[in-house]
Amino acid sequence: MSKKANRLNRHLYGNSKPHNASPRKHTLTTPLKSASSVGFTPSGGCCEVDLHDIGLHEAKERIKTAANKASKESETVLFIHGFNRGTAIRDFIRGGPLQQSLNAKGITGEFYSKGDGATYFDPGTRGN
Repeated sequence: MSKKANRLNRHLYGNSKPHNASPRKHTLTTPLKSASSVGFTPSGGCCEVDLHDIGLHEAKERIKTAANKASKESETVLFIHGFNRGTAIRDFIRGGPLQQSLNAKGITGEFYSKGDGATYFDPGTRGN
C-alpha cells in the first residue's frame, strides 16, 4: 500500500482501528424455533397484531403492550411484521432485545417463527 493510501486510511479510520473492522456489534442469540418444526399450535385465543406500515419505534411500543396484555390473559399473540420491505421489526422481535426487555418487566414466554413474515409469542409454559 502506498504512503498516500496509508495516510488516507489513518485519516478516515484512525490509527488504532484497522480499515476492515466491522462497525456492527456482535450479539450471540439462540436460533428461533419454527412453529411447524416443534408442533406449536396456538392454544385458546390468538390475537393478531399487524405491524405493517409503521415505524420501528411505534412497533416496539405495540409489541411490548401486546405481549404484556397476552401474559395477563394467557393468550398467544401473532405478530405480523413482514420481511419484503425490511427486517428491522423482525430482527427486534427475533434477535433478543425484545426478550431482554420483557424479562426485565417479569414477562416470560416463548417466540416461534411462522415463516419469514410472522412470529408467535406464547406466554404459556410449554415443554420442548
